[in-house]
Amino acid sequence: MGHDQVDLDTFLEEGIPEPADPGATGEPSYVSHPMVEPETLEERPYQTELAEQAHGRRTLVVLPTGLGKTMVAALLAAEVLQNREGKVVFLAPTRPLVQQHEETFEELLRARDQVALSGSVPAQRRAELFAENRVIFSTPQGLRNDLEAGLVDIDDVGLLVFDEAHRAVGDYAYVDIGQRYRYACPEGTVLGLTASPGGDEERIQEVVDNLGIHEILSRDAEDPSVKPYVKETKVRWVKLQLTPVMEAVQARLQNVVDERAKPLKEARYLEPKPYVSRTDAIEAGKKIRAELDDAENKGPLFGMLLNQGVVMQALHCLELVETQGVEPLQTYLARLMQDEDPSRSAEAFAKDPQVTDVWARIQDWPHPSHPKIEALIETLTRELADNPDGLVIVFAQYRDTINSILEALEDEGIDAEKFVGQSDRDGDEGMSQDEQKEVLDRMRAGEFRVLVASSVAEEGLDIPSVDLVVFYEPVPSEIRLIQRRGRTGRQSVGRMVVLITEDTRDEAFMHAAMSREKKMRRLVKDLGD
Repeated sequence: MGHDQVDLDTFLEEGIPEPADPGATGEPSYVSHPMVEPETLEERPYQTELAEQAHGRRTLVVLPTGLGKTMVAALLAAEVLQNREGKVVFLAPTRPLVQQHEETFEELLRARDQVALSGSVPAQRRAELFAENRVIFSTPQGLRNDLEAGLVDIDDVGLLVFDEAHRAVGDYAYVDIGQRYRYACPEGTVLGLTASPGGDEERIQEVVDNLGIHEILSRDAEDPSVKPYVKETKVRWVKLQLTPVMEAVQARLQNVVDERAKPLKEARYLEPKPYVSRTDAIEAGKKIRAELDDAENKGPLFGMLLNQGVVMQALHCLELVETQGVEPLQTYLARLMQDEDPSRSAEAFAKDPQVTDVWARIQDWPHPSHPKIEALIETLTRELADNPDGLVIVFAQYRDTINSILEALEDEGIDAEKFVGQSDRDGDEGMSQDEQKEVLDRMRAGEFRVLVASSVAEEGLDIPSVDLVVFYEPVPSEIRLIQRRGRTGRQSVGRMVVLITEDTRDEAFMHAAMSREKKMRRLVKDLGD
C-alpha cells in the first residue's frame, strides 16, 4: 500500500486509476463440496486451508477486510453440517449483519434449515426456531437473553462463530456466550473472525481468553497465498491549514488546557510533558478519584478534579476545531451555554474568559466550517464526474460534522445520504437497523452515490463496490483504521483520501493509528507462531 503525500490539486490531476485486471488470478474455480451449491463459492486456497485448520479447534482467524472471512466460516460450516457434528450458530454484532450473513449462507450452502432470529419474534417462537433449525444466525445480545431465560441451550452446537471477534472484551455479550459454550461443549469448534483483534498484547489476550481460543491463524496482505487476491488501495493524504481565526481559537483553548493542567502536573497527576492527551487526562481523573475514597480532607482533591474536568472539556473543543470545524464547536458550546444543570467542570469551563472570548468569535460564524469542507466538495465533484458508476463513503467522527457535511453537499447539488447508529445524540435522531439496511439497499441500487457515515459503517457491512473512501479526519484506533480502509478495494483498485489539518491532532491521530496497526500485525504473528 502506498502512503505517499500529495496536495489536493495533484490528487485530482491524477484522476481515476484503472481497475485491476479481473483475470489477474486466472479463471476462477469453484469449491466442490456436498453441502455447497455448485459454482457459488470461488475456491481460494488460503480460505480452504484456514477452514481445514480451524475444524475441530477453537481458532481466531485474522484476515484483512474484503478477503472473505465469511467464506471461511461457510466452508467450515459445510464440513460440520456434512459430518453431522451439531448445529452451527453464527453471531454478529448487529441485525443488518446477521441478515447479511444469513443471506450469504442461503446462497452458498445446501442446508435449507437456516434461520435468523431477532427480538421481534416472540420468545417461545424463537425457542422453537432454534430447536428446529441446524444453522442459526443471531446477535449476541439476543442469544445471551435466550440462554439466560432458559429458552435455548447450546449443548448440541458443533460450531460457534463470533464475527467481529475483537468485540469480545469487557462485558460484551460475546464474553458470556464464550464462557457458557466452553462449559457446555468443551470439544466444540469455535471460530472467531476479525480483521483487527487489537493493538496491544493485553487486548488480544483478553479476546483469546474470553472466547477460549487455542490458536490464532492469520494471513496478511503480503502472504503469498493471499497476495493474488488483494486489490491495491491507493492512499492520498490531503494536507490543509487552519484559518487565522481558527488558529486564534486553537490558541485560546490550548491556554485553558495549559493553565488547568499546571496544578495537576505539580501534584503529579499528570506527567510533566508539554502535550496533554485525552488519555492522560482520563488517567489523572482515575488517580484523583482513587485518592478521594480515603482522603480526610477532600477539598483540595475536589479542586484537582475540577481542573481535570475543565482540561477534558478544553481538549474536546480543541479536537473539534482542529479536526472537525467551527460549526461542530459552535454547536457544542451552544449546548454547553444553554445547559440549565451543567456539571461543575462544564460550568467552570464555560465561564473561563478564554472560552467566552472563543464563543464571541464563533457564535455568528459566517464562513465554511473548516477548510476540509471545500477540499471534500472538490474531491467529490471530480470523483462523481470522472467515475459515473462509482460509490463513495465519507467517514466522519461526530454527528454534528456529518450534518454539516450533508448540508454543504446539498448546497453543491451533490446527492448524499446519512448513515449513523441507533442512539439519539443531543437531539439528533439515530437510525434503526431497518433504516440502516434500507439506506444500504438504496445505495446498492444506485439511488445515490455518496454515503456520509459514522463509525457504524466501519464494521462488517458489505458495500462491495465502493471505489473511494474519504476520512474526514484520521482516527487514533488501529481497529477503526483497518475497518474504514476495508470499505474500498474489494473488487478492484480502491482509493482512500485522508483529510489532515497540519500541526493538529489530525497528524497525531494518524501516526498513532498506523503505529498501532504495525504493532498489532507483529503481535498477531508472534502470538500465532
